[in-house]
Amino acid sequence: MCLTLGVGPDQPVVAVDRTGTALVAWTENYERVVARRVRPEGVSALRAIAGAATDVRYASVSVALDRDGDAVISYRWSKAGEPPRLRVRHYSHTNTLGSAISVSPAAHELTFFDELAGDLDGDAVLTWGRWTSDGTEVFARSISSTGVLGTVTRLGAGDWPKVALDDDGDGLVTWQAPSPDFSTSRVHARTIGQDGAFGAAEILAPDGRFAQPASSPTGRLSVIWQKGSYPSDVRARFGGQAG
Repeated sequence: MCLTLGVGPDQPVVAVDRTGTALVAWTENYERVVARRVRPEGVSALRAIAGAATDVRYASVSVALDRDGDAVISYRWSKAGEPPRLRVRHYSHTNTLGSAISVSPAAHELTFFDELAGDLDGDAVLTWGRWTSDGTEVFARSISSTGVLGTVTRLGAGDWPKVALDDDGDGLVTWQAPSPDFSTSRVHARTIGQDGAFGAAEILAPDGRFAQPASSPTGRLSVIWQKGSYPSDVRARFGGQAG
């Protein structure tokens, strides 16, 4: 069965809860962020997560669901004359919408890449890239289920951050950065603890790009990436334990 959920030029995202209900979110013509729940019995009405406003545009939506189907939704907010910000809103399975929370600092000039992941308690981690005069840097910040923000943490030099969490909030964030002589791109990573603390940075691959981490419900980690140099093999590491 093919469903038409709405219109929008930006990439839609989806998350599925433990009952099989899917939450789909996207930007509608970059003018607002919207979402719909898809259940076996049907599709919910369109819900505006971030509404239209003068000179405001939206992009880069991510979504995570907890055990009850409550969502945290991140998106990029841009207003003419102001620096773009990453914001989040909590959206309950009962259709209640929380306040918009700015997560990235106003001083951060954002790159094109950011990503959100959450656990079954509704806690989440949002990662993003920042432009600086010395190149790009990767940052992350935890967000509790009640909207309390953790410390803004610089993870390292680079960009393309990706993040995965297990059911309890342990996980891994990866990104890529040039080698010292710029001959290759390296895959870097830091573990994430249940308390939102980040482990020491390590190099997972000395020649890699487009890394994507994943976690089992109990924290067994895996990472896939593409080798940057010819013949661009797709490689993976499996079996690490989060936390």
